[in-house]
Amino acid sequence: MPQTIHSLRVETTCAKCKDNCCSQPYDWVYLTQAEIARLTDATGRQESDFVVKRTNVVTGGVFAALDLPCVFLDKLSGKCTVHSVRPLVCRLFPFYADPVTGQAMFYPSQCGSNLVLLSPDSSRGWNLAQYRGAVEEWIRDIWKEALKRSPKNASYPASKTDSEGSP
Repeated sequence: MPQTIHSLRVETTCAKCKDNCCSQPYDWVYLTQAEIARLTDATGRQESDFVVKRTNVVTGGVFAALDLPCVFLDKLSGKCTVHSVRPLVCRLFPFYADPVTGQAMFYPSQCGSNLVLLSPDSSRGWNLAQYRGAVEEWIRDIWKEALKRSPKNASYPASKTDSEGSP
């Protein structure tokens, strides 16, 4: 039976890498307010030093995203200086969970020889399915926060519950 992207088991050796995932210009690293708070607490930097706002033209949602190239990437070593508190998107790489489309993508070429594809029954490595709950919570938070920041927010009817309706 073919594996889905969610059950694809991988092992990465990020310590051998020099900024392949952190220097990609085409991916937005969306951030929740909790992730922003962890990064500001860990580094002493102001949110404005590393966050940009991106507006979704369809929904009007205003998303917080990491300003790329990443300011937390050490230019000399190519290593992440906030590895222990890095955002979920960074922890998931080479998988990418896009909160706007709801799609999960896989970028194996960015890792090169630092990525090993494992058998589904391997006890080594990890897969995206293991992060399902965290990803679902992250997407809910991303959208809730984006719509709250939206200038259109004033025109949205108040919801009786957090789960009522769709963005």
